[in-house]
Amino acid sequence: MALHVVGVRHHSPACARLVEATIRAVRPRWVLIEGPSDMNGRLGELLLDHTPPLALFTFYQNEERTHASWSPFCRHSPEWLALQAARTVEAATYFMDLPAWTEAFAGVRNRY
Repeated sequence: MALHVVGVRHHSPACARLVEATIRAVRPRWVLIEGPSDMNGRLGELLLDHTPPLALFTFYQNEERTHASWSPFCRHSPEWLALQAARTVEAATYFMDLPAWTEAFAGVRNRY
């Protein structure tokens, strides 16, 4: 079993097609995708009959801070094509970014 890492430039449809083709060719058992890991329990909902563009919204609030995060998907985004290809090859699929509520983000403001 080998590890395959596909580097991606997020705004490149060519990179997105490379991600999709690699997953279909390699047929991995697992696919890790950049996205909020706190949404892993709801990944199945993304695989419903949606038509991009769409976005995941995560939100956290306590007495000390509030954090909101958007993860957008469009038809040519590498994350969207990876989700679709992983489903096709029946790979276990997980988002791997830290969740929005992680303490590492406590002092970070969204620059957008």
